[in-house]
Amino acid sequence: MKSLFQDWTNALKSLQINSPIESLNWGILCPACSRVHWRSIDAIYPFIKAYIDTGDHSYYASAKNLYSWTNGLKNPDGSWNNDLHIVDWNGISVFNLISVLSTIEDFGDSIENEDLQEWMSDYRKTADFVYDTFTISTGNINYPASATYALFLAYRVFGDTKFLDKANTLATELFAYFTEEGILFGEWYPQLSVSKKWCRPIDIAYNLDESLPHLLKFAEETSNILLLELIKKSYEAHSYFILEDGGIDNSWCARNYKWTYYGSRTSDGPILGLMIMGQYDSKYHKLNQKHIELLTAATRNGILDGGLGYGEANTPPCIHHTFCHAKNIAMSLEYAKKHKLFTENQNFDSTMMVPDEFSEFSPNMTNISIVNAEKWRFTISDYDWQYAPGSTASGGALTLLRHSDFWIIIAAGLNYHVMPERFNMQSYPPNTFISATPKLEAIVNNKKYQSIDCLDAKIQKEVSSNIYIYQADGYFQNQIEWTELHELKYSINYTVSGDARKNIVIKTVVLGETQATLKYILPIVHLQWDTIEYKNNSMKITRNGIILTIIIHGWILEKNTTGFNYQPWFVFTALWIELIQGSECSITLEVSK
Repeated sequence: MKSLFQDWTNALKSLQINSPIESLNWGILCPACSRVHWRSIDAIYPFIKAYIDTGDHSYYASAKNLYSWTNGLKNPDGSWNNDLHIVDWNGISVFNLISVLSTIEDFGDSIENEDLQEWMSDYRKTADFVYDTFTISTGNINYPASATYALFLAYRVFGDTKFLDKANTLATELFAYFTEEGILFGEWYPQLSVSKKWCRPIDIAYNLDESLPHLLKFAEETSNILLLELIKKSYEAHSYFILEDGGIDNSWCARNYKWTYYGSRTSDGPILGLMIMGQYDSKYHKLNQKHIELLTAATRNGILDGGLGYGEANTPPCIHHTFCHAKNIAMSLEYAKKHKLFTENQNFDSTMMVPDEFSEFSPNMTNISIVNAEKWRFTISDYDWQYAPGSTASGGALTLLRHSDFWIIIAAGLNYHVMPERFNMQSYPPNTFISATPKLEAIVNNKKYQSIDCLDAKIQKEVSSNIYIYQADGYFQNQIEWTELHELKYSINYTVSGDARKNIVIKTVVLGETQATLKYILPIVHLQWDTIEYKNNSMKITRNGIILTIIIHGWILEKNTTGFNYQPWFVFTALWIELIQGSECSITLEVSK
């Protein structure tokens, strides 16, 4: 953790701009987006911590100068805009409040008096703005959830009990935003919406990266026992989505268009929350260690990439991931120091991270199934909540597949080259884009329809001690054009069986009188050290001495293409399989040494 903190903080410091142009001066220049992201104010906390840890005054100067840059986004009512001259959304003020007040509370004795008074004056107005304008219905649920801790900090720094009262009110109202299992929902507006299939707007990465850690801090520091027990239950439910390698399964979620594999693109990360939870259950320490290892693997030249495929795709990293996570890791190190916790690797029972021989988790109001079968871990989704058209796969889609020996195989990304939050997403040329979700595709009269666009599929499951069968029956749709092809129907069947559960079999069939050009497209995560061999109707991928074999039974492997999906930022090699209407196609995936 300490080395990551040092690397990220030094990289942020090196990217500060010394410019005669006021709107640029001392901002942190993003090497990918060629602009200064407003939430770079998050870097103030790691800069001040680095100054205190090292005694190097240049870090203090970086913090002070960065603060001066933010004056261009300050509003008379105490709020702050999301971006300079681009977006006037000021709900972001709640996160600025957490960053600056945490810095004042933890390091106030080391901040020069003139600076301290300026920051206190500005952020007293910000605290009043959040107090006056925030309700449980403000923005997506991550805003009021985080406001509980922001207002609590305002109470501690300024001593005004009105902030604590408002924080307690929001915390009480938030009890209504958890499913039966404890999954937080509301990542959409209005937050209490339900879909046609009675799904809630849920985003696991936002919950683990932002909402739950802030609620956990608030509950712990106010000794709110009822809330603390709810958050502990919620972490237990969310732990099903933390992968063996420390990644977060956001493949099916409402805002998966910001998925980075290790979390969400513009949020802080789960490290602090997992560290705190580790005091209640040691499994969270182990999950945290694996997550930190994943972040280390995703860091190049001191900057955290938005995913693990950046290097292979020769893509410059957006700095947003680094300053958010630098704040989080700095706060985690400070928390560990106060509570005398270990921050580096510890020895744990190795069985803690071994998946169950067989288990299924199908939480209410999600229409998903998470299956552990020996070394396989996969997610199948009929979740029909759409934050934006074409962003989230449904229709019985296989949204995630990994094998503990081989690592990640399938990771669903955007269905189309769309950008639901253009100013909060890193752009990428459309000619390199590849849809990352396995799907059936039908071309009729030069129009494309997909199984993963179907929001009306019917699902059947058979689960026993040695077999898992999941079948989706639906029809082809196109979410971008809002067109449907009811007369062309599909079935997709996923089967894992046998004592050893060595393989997964996918069977597909398309029926209907409408004539169509049909394909089954299977995108496989491609790492730069993978070697690929094609033979007849099969493909073998060798990765670190482990072999994934994909065999197509009965139909033609037409071609393969390689491309990039900018959520979750992997390079993919996609198999295009030609299908004949009315005839079944079967595909077997097997991992061996």
